[in-house]
Amino acid sequence: MKNTSPGQSPQRKVTKQLLKSQDHQETATLTSGVDSGMATRSKTELITKEKTEMEELKNSVRDLKNDVKAGNLNLMENIQSINAGNEKILAGIGALQKKVDDVQEELTGKITKVAEESTKMFEAVHETISANANAVKDLEAVVEEMAGEMEAMKLELDSLKSQFTKVSDKCVDLEARSRRQNIRIRGVKEGAEGENTREFTANLIKHVLNLPEAPVIEEAHRLPRFKPRFQGEQAYPRQIIVKLRDIPTVEALMKKIKHGENMMYGDDSIKLLRDYPYEIVQKRRKFSQTREALYGVKGVICGVFYPARMRITFKGTSKTFTNPVESLKYAQEIVAKAVTKED
Repeated sequence: MKNTSPGQSPQRKVTKQLLKSQDHQETATLTSGVDSGMATRSKTELITKEKTEMEELKNSVRDLKNDVKAGNLNLMENIQSINAGNEKILAGIGALQKKVDDVQEELTGKITKVAEESTKMFEAVHETISANANAVKDLEAVVEEMAGEMEAMKLELDSLKSQFTKVSDKCVDLEARSRRQNIRIRGVKEGAEGENTREFTANLIKHVLNLPEAPVIEEAHRLPRFKPRFQGEQAYPRQIIVKLRDIPTVEALMKKIKHGENMMYGDDSIKLLRDYPYEIVQKRRKFSQTREALYGVKGVICGVFYPARMRITFKGTSKTFTNPVESLKYAQEIVAKAVTKED
């Protein structure tokens, strides 16, 4: 026999459910009579309560509809206000966009104009620079050419300087030779010579040098009057230039005179000097400091020889200088040795 509990057929299941339903109906019929009175009263109360709740629900629905209508009206007004504001904003945006477009158009025009003017200006500047560059190249070529010419001129100038120095030295030498017959007399008062300067100077030389007879003088005259160097300066007597007959006479007279010796003629202290050109006089004067440094130093003999050479003899040793600075340095060394020896 088959077990049908776990796997009953669908027909048996339906039959079992119908039987259970009949049992329930019978039970309900038995109890319905007892409770019919109470059920009728509860049903009435329930219907009344439901009607009341329905009315309240209708009222609530009606109020809700009214609130919704009012809310819809406010929402529509707000939407309309927002739409109006949006229209104004859109209008402002449109106007602003127009202004932006106008400004952009104006700026574009100005930028285009400035760009065109700048382009023209740059082109002009470029042309100027190109022209200047060409001019600079031309100038460089000219400068190079002139540099070559300047170098040649410099060499020529150096040559001319050398030639000029030689010619100048020759001229000075010729002038000095032409003056070998002359001597200068310094310190004679103005007007002492009277009208015959030649006779006066001849007697003066004879007197101051104790000569047996007056030397033969070809010419004699005073130097031109000079202008004082500053206001109030005393005008010293002008020197007298004397031209003797020959050079041996001049040399014989100068041997009788010690260098720098002052001689008296009446009340005047005078000097007889050789007549050198100005250039030689200036060169010889540059040895004055050396003479002053060696003045009074024992065992030293110094002298300036023609044209401008200084010879210093110290302890039997002689040195000749043409540079005054070197001669002064040597003189200072001699003075230092002399002072050390005395100490």
